[in-house]
Amino acid sequence: MTLRRFDKHNSASKVSKTQYLCFQTLIIPRKRESFKPAQWDMTEQVDAATDELDESDDFQSFLTDIRNGHPPATGEFRTIPDMYTHVLRQVDAGYPGRLQRHDETAVNTSLLMLLQAITNTALAPLAEWRPTKIHFKATFMTLAGGAKREMVAATDGQLQSKTTHEVKAIVECKAHERGDDDTTIAMQEAALFVAWIKDFPQSPETRFMVSQDAMQLYITVAVTPIAWRDFLIRSRTERKRSFMQLYRFGPWDLDDADQIKKVAPILLAITKL
Repeated sequence: MTLRRFDKHNSASKVSKTQYLCFQTLIIPRKRESFKPAQWDMTEQVDAATDELDESDDFQSFLTDIRNGHPPATGEFRTIPDMYTHVLRQVDAGYPGRLQRHDETAVNTSLLMLLQAITNTALAPLAEWRPTKIHFKATFMTLAGGAKREMVAATDGQLQSKTTHEVKAIVECKAHERGDDDTTIAMQEAALFVAWIKDFPQSPETRFMVSQDAMQLYITVAVTPIAWRDFLIRSRTERKRSFMQLYRFGPWDLDDADQIKKVAPILLAITKL
C-alpha cells in the first residue's frame, strides 16, 4: 500500500496503523544522554548557547529556584513554575470533574513559555516560538473530479524565522506521560513530520520536534534520505524501500534543574540553525 493508493487518510491526531505504515518511517528512541550535538552538525551552536545561558542571570535564577522549590520573583522565567502547578494539578474528588478539566493546554503554554524564555537569553535571536497552530496539508493524489487523498496535521506551536517565517521546528504536547499510548503518540508525531515535509519540501534540511508530555520533554530529529523524499514528494518508488528515521531523545524531566540545564543549550541551539 502506498500513500497515493491509500484512501482512508485520517488527520494526524487520528492516524491509523495502516496509514502510518504507508509513511515508511522508523521511530528510534534514544536516552537523553545519547544526544550528541556533533551528530547533527550543531556543536558550534550548542557551545555558543551554553555560554549565553551561563551568562544569563534570569536563567541561573530560574535553575536555583527550581532546585529550591519556589518560583523566581523576576525575569523571563518568572511565570513558568506557576504554569507547572497547573500541569501537575490533581483532580479533587469532592467536586465535579467537568469543572476541573485537565488537558494539554497548560503543558502547551508552559513549554512555549520555557522555549521563548530560553531563546530570549540570546543577544539577538533570529527566530521565535509561536503559539499559533499551523495546519500542514499533505496532498498525495488528486482524483478525477477534483477529490483529493490528503492528510492534515496541526502543530501545537512552532519555531519560525523572524524574517522569512520559515518553520524551523514544531511543537507537540500531551497532558500525560507516555505509557501504553506511546505507539499512538509516536504515529501522530510521524504524521506531523510527513505533512510538514510534504507541504514545505524545500527546507529546512534538518527538522526538529520538541514535545512535552506532562513534565517530560523530548527532542526528535528527522533524518530524510533522498530516496525517501522522492517517495514522499514525487511519489517515486524504488525496489529497495527507503525510510525516514525519527530519532527521539529523552525524556528530560522539567522539574529537575540539572536536566533543564543540560537540555536548554540544545533548545537554544536549534534556534540558531
